[in-house]
Amino acid sequence: EKVRDAKLADYAGKIGKAGRRSRDTREAVLLAREVAKQFAKLGKRRRGSSVDRPYAGDYLREDHARAALKEARKRCGDTSRIVFADSQTCAQLRGDAKECGFVKRMVACSKKWLYVLEDAGAGAPSRRWRLRRRVELSRVDSIVVSTKADAVLIVGCGSPPDVPKADKKQLVQTGDWEANKDVKECPVSGKKFGIFGARRHHCRASGKIYADVACEATQCFPDKGWFAPERVRDDLLGLEPCDPIEDLVLASERRSELVGVLMREAGARLVARDGVELRRGPKLAAVPAPRL
Repeated sequence: EKVRDAKLADYAGKIGKAGRRSRDTREAVLLAREVAKQFAKLGKRRRGSSVDRPYAGDYLREDHARAALKEARKRCGDTSRIVFADSQTCAQLRGDAKECGFVKRMVACSKKWLYVLEDAGAGAPSRRWRLRRRVELSRVDSIVVSTKADAVLIVGCGSPPDVPKADKKQLVQTGDWEANKDVKECPVSGKKFGIFGARRHHCRASGKIYADVACEATQCFPDKGWFAPERVRDDLLGLEPCDPIEDLVLASERRSELVGVLMREAGARLVARDGVELRRGPKLAAVPAPRL
C-alpha cells in the first residue's frame, strides 16, 4: 500500500507539473501576441531577434541566483508566484551626469513585487547577490519604451518619497531598535558590553545590538532614512534595498517579455516616446540625469 501511494503521488505530481507547464505556455503565447499588438499600435519598431523569441518566464540557470531571489522574497514576505526572472541579459543604467552606463543585474518579477539584484561576484564577502531595489507592483504607474528598435525600457515607480533622516532615539522609543541597557553581551560573538568590554553597534537591518566583529559590513538603507553606509550584521548584508525608489532604466534582450509581464501584473500603461523626464530619488539618485 505504501508503494502504491507513493506511485500515485508521483503520478499526481507529474500530471500537475504538466498542467502548469501547459497553462504557462498558453499564457506566454497570449502575452507575446498582446505585446506585439501594443507595440504595433504605438509604432514601436522591433529587432528581428525579438519578434519570434518564445517566452519562458524563468531564465535562472544558477542555484545561487535562485537562492538569492528566494531570500529577497522571504525578507518582504512575498509568497506570490515568480512570473519572470533573468540574470543573464538584464542591465540597469547607473551613474551621474559625467559618466554612466549599463551594469549587469538580475531582474525578477512576482505577482506582487519587482526585484533588481546585483551580482557582487563569487569571492564577495557575506553574500554574492545583493538587493539593489525592490518595488511593489502597485507603485508602478507606467512603462516607457522608445519608438526605435532597442532593448531599453523605463519602469515608472511613481513619485519618489522624501524619506526623513533616521532618528536613533525615536527608533529605540518605538521599539524598532533594542535599547543599550537591555543587551549585556553580543548574541553572535558572546563578547560582553561595557566600559572595559566591547562597544555596542546597532544593525540597521534588524535593529538588534552586536559587537563590531559581528557587524562589520556596511550599506545604505534609503527606505529607512540611512543615506550613508551604515553597519549591518554580516549575514544580513544585501537583503534590504540600497538604492532609493525612483524610475528604473533597464535593458534586456527579453525586454518585450518583461514589458508584457509588467503590463499584465501591475496594470501599468505602456507609452512609446523618444524622450522622457525621469523621476529621481531626492537622495542617493542612481539615475544619471533628469531626462533621457
